[in-house]
Amino acid sequence: MDAQKQGADVGAVIVTPGEILAEMDSVDAAVRQLDTETGAVPVTAAFKQGWDAFAAEWRNFYDAHKALSERLWTEIYRQTLAYRRRVEEWFAAFAREGWQVRALIEPDRAPGSSLPPPVSPAPVPTAAGYSLGTLAWIAAGAALLSGVLVYSSKE
Repeated sequence: MDAQKQGADVGAVIVTPGEILAEMDSVDAAVRQLDTETGAVPVTAAFKQGWDAFAAEWRNFYDAHKALSERLWTEIYRQTLAYRRRVEEWFAAFAREGWQVRALIEPDRAPGSSLPPPVSPAPVPTAAGYSLGTLAWIAAGAALLSGVLVYSSKE
């Protein structure tokens, strides 16, 4: 328990492919917005060059992992969260350039909201150290297994 208090890794995190796609779409919306913003105002050449390289890198990642078969691994979710942090750093760099984002558009927020992109919360462990998603999968597996055992015992 002491390791959990210190912020240590609690174990496996299970994220569904749908949750991964939702996070990827959210990051993509932020990338597209900042891309629009940087095209509308004069920014330094160094910023523009760095941003264009990052946006191309993100686009390649997004296009390569948006198919269901590519979103079956939690590592893709972790990489997407890393891209989210990098986008947030680009928003901060845009502000250091002297510009403000006109309106942040996100899939789950109305246009006109000036809040920064949301930071995904860290998984909250339960008393047993498992995430709620893990517990749900365990319960579903147990229910399925018990149904199979009851069916086979009736024969």
